[in-house]
Amino acid sequence: MSDPRARVLAAYAAARTAILDDPATAELALQRCLDATIDAYYAHLGVAQPPIGEILADLNARDPRTAGILRRYLRGPDTRARYVFLGDLLEVVQPGVVPAWTVPTEAQRADGASARR
Repeated sequence: MSDPRARVLAAYAAARTAILDDPATAELALQRCLDATIDAYYAHLGVAQPPIGEILADLNARDPRTAGILRRYLRGPDTRARYVFLGDLLEVVQPGVVPAWTVPTEAQRADGASARR
């Protein structure tokens, strides 16, 4: 698949399908989606992707918010948490890729924030 957006969508859909039934498959799909998302991010910028060990530092220099979301994804406690954080990352990097019904509304986000306090 050469279209970065299509690659991201396919991997995210595979993760969504597998998330409840097969966490191992979902985890692999999440990793594929993350890889596609990072590729698409740098392709959109028109710059070469840094070596894997430098991606977080490069992202932090370019866009601290995106780097922070990626850190949350990488530190996610389980597959479902990483799925949510990947959706957050996609909304920042490629708005509109995540189906609208999977993206929390501002009210839902505020409600979730108040529930965590």
